[in-house]
Amino acid sequence: MEDLKAWIPEDMLEKFDFYNYNHAAEILSQSFASEFYGFLDALQAIQISVSDILTPGGNQSPTPPKFSVLLDPDGWKEIRISGDLLVKI
Repeated sequence: MEDLKAWIPEDMLEKFDFYNYNHAAEILSQSFASEFYGFLDALQAIQISVSDILTPGGNQSPTPPKFSVLLDPDGWKEIRISGDLLVKI
């Protein structure tokens, strides 16, 4: 977590769990600074309750619309990504 303090505000590190795989925070903050800090701003603004998390329904639960309200105006869209895993023995 020490390495994340350079890129993510301390109060957010206390509110959320962040994992920095292969220097993702450094790369995103430098190469896609507007998107990275815009996303952090959205995380700062979002209010998710335990009740929101426990409510079933997938995309119909209360949580996804809260993200949409914050991210859609900036052009963020939900997408599906699929891939194949090739294992050679």
